[in-house]
Amino acid sequence: MAEQRKLAIFALSNKGGVGKTMLAKAFTDYLRHENKQAAIFDTDGDVKGLLKLYGVQGDTENFINNPMTGVGYFDMQVADDRENIVNATEAGAEILFFDTPAGSIRKIFTGLRSAERFVRTFNAEGYEVVLMLLVDPYDDTIDGIQTAIDLFGESVKYVVWKNMAHAERGDFVFFEPKSVLPDAEPMFESPSGEPVSARELVETYKGQVFEIPDMPLRTNARIRRHYLRFREATMPGSPLKPNDRALARDWLSELDRQFAEMLKVLGA
Repeated sequence: MAEQRKLAIFALSNKGGVGKTMLAKAFTDYLRHENKQAAIFDTDGDVKGLLKLYGVQGDTENFINNPMTGVGYFDMQVADDRENIVNATEAGAEILFFDTPAGSIRKIFTGLRSAERFVRTFNAEGYEVVLMLLVDPYDDTIDGIQTAIDLFGESVKYVVWKNMAHAERGDFVFFEPKSVLPDAEPMFESPSGEPVSARELVETYKGQVFEIPDMPLRTNARIRRHYLRFREATMPGSPLKPNDRALARDWLSELDRQFAEMLKVLGA
C-alpha cells in the first residue's frame, strides 16, 4: 500500500472581501477543537486575522509563534519570507494550513519559480498540496478557479467553498451548470472547446465543492465586535445574546460537518 501523504492546505480567494479569513478562522477552530495534528500559519501580511485571534503573545515579526499550538506568522508576499512556506514542513504535522493574502491568485504565487517546482518540493517532503478556493456569486472570484487550474493543473487537489452569506443558490449563475440553474452562464471551456460551468471544471479535476452557510450579519458583527473565536461565541456566558449564540452554534456545527467530510475526501 502506498504511503498516505500529509496535506498542505492553502486558503485562497481571487479578491478581498469574499470571506476567506472567516473560513480560515472556522477551519482553525475545527482543527484545534478536534485535536488534529495541524501546523497553522497566517501569511496574510499586515492583516494578521488568524494571528490576532489564535496566536500567542510575542514578537510576531520574528516568526516565534508556535504553529502547532497557536498560529505561526510570516508574509507570503515578502521575498525574504517565502522560504518559510516550504520550511513549514519541518513541523512534521499531518496537516499544514496556510491563510494566504487575499487577492489575485496568480499574484500570490508570482514570487515562486514555478507552480510545478512548488508542488514538487512539497511532495518531496511527503505533502499533497490542496487549494481551498473561496468563491461568491461574482465572476471575478469564480475566475480564480481557472487561474488556479492554469497554474497547477492536475498536480494539486482542489476544494471549492461557495460563500452562501446573503446569497441564494440561484445567485450562482456563473458557477453552477445549466442542469442545476437553467439561466446559468458557463464561464469556461472544456479541452474540446465546449462551454462548461465552474462546478463542471472543478469536477473534471476531481475537485470537491462545499458551502459556507449563511450567518446573520448582526450575529457575526457581535462576534467581531467582542473579538471572539467562533467556538467561544457559542458558549454560555459569552457576550452574545442567547439567540445569537444558538445561531452561531448551528452555523459552526454545519461547517464542522463539512470540514470533517472534506478531510475524509482528501484522505486525512
